[in-house]
Amino acid sequence: MCLWLKHVVIFSHFFLLQDQNGLIVLAMDPKNTGELQRHLEKQNELLRDAHRSMLHELHKLQVEEQTLMRKFYELWSAQGPSHKNAEGNFVQSDKENGLAKKHH
Repeated sequence: MCLWLKHVVIFSHFFLLQDQNGLIVLAMDPKNTGELQRHLEKQNELLRDAHRSMLHELHKLQVEEQTLMRKFYELWSAQGPSHKNAEGNFVQSDKENGLAKKHH
């Protein structure tokens, strides 16, 4: 809610006052400080909950990343060494039948 009254602007709990020199001052109705305090405390708690939730989700993703990297390393290690052929492609000898595998 905003009302313009000559040189006074009234927002729901605040006033913008303009003096004769053009200085604008933000003032608050003192009877609303308790309500504002409760609102800010609630917003603070909601932000803390969101922060905790995001930290928990970040931790889960970091654990998942570590697990995937470990599995990738195990898979990569199990395949043995690879090298580039004359065409620049990675090849690896197939341990079972002696054929070369091409990796892109």
